[in-house]
Amino acid sequence: MVVLSLEGNKLIGTLPDAWQNMTDLALTYLDLGDKMLSGSLPQAWSDMTSLAYISLAQNLLDMSSNALSELSYKLLPDSLEVLRLSKNKLAGAFPDASMLPANLTILGLANNLLTGSLPVAMPIKLAVLNATHNHMDGTVPAAWDVPLAEARLGSNKFVGKLPASWSRYGRNTSNSF
Repeated sequence: MVVLSLEGNKLIGTLPDAWQNMTDLALTYLDLGDKMLSGSLPQAWSDMTSLAYISLAQNLLDMSSNALSELSYKLLPDSLEVLRLSKNKLAGAFPDASMLPANLTILGLANNLLTGSLPVAMPIKLAVLNATHNHMDGTVPAAWDVPLAEARLGSNKFVGKLPASWSRYGRNTSNSF
């Protein structure tokens, strides 16, 4: 199986323990969005080296069994390019770049309970970041030199100046604060 898409169904509960065994599948696309799923990510997902897309948006995930800014993101394979976790109950600090998959290009963390400031560094391949409607504060780090095509950070409590480096990204970018 290469694609598993179950979005929009009425599945409830935690991700089954048996899903630890999904590493033998050549799964590249996993969409479990718009459910009532809760809990955290199976540890074995880090071994799913073909996985490029995960959507767990619009669930009740809190990842309480693993610290959001540490272990839970280490459970994601480096092959992952798209991670959609918007509209869950994720709390804690925004993940540090070292915790995120190396190939990540799209990160959706909107409508959660994230707090604190943004990390100084972001994954070098990141093109789209949506972290609107959280409880983050502080400034957008001046050192951010990632050529984001889209940065959505509105409905937080950010202050200060935008990074000067963003001026060189031109017309193909979209920033929303």
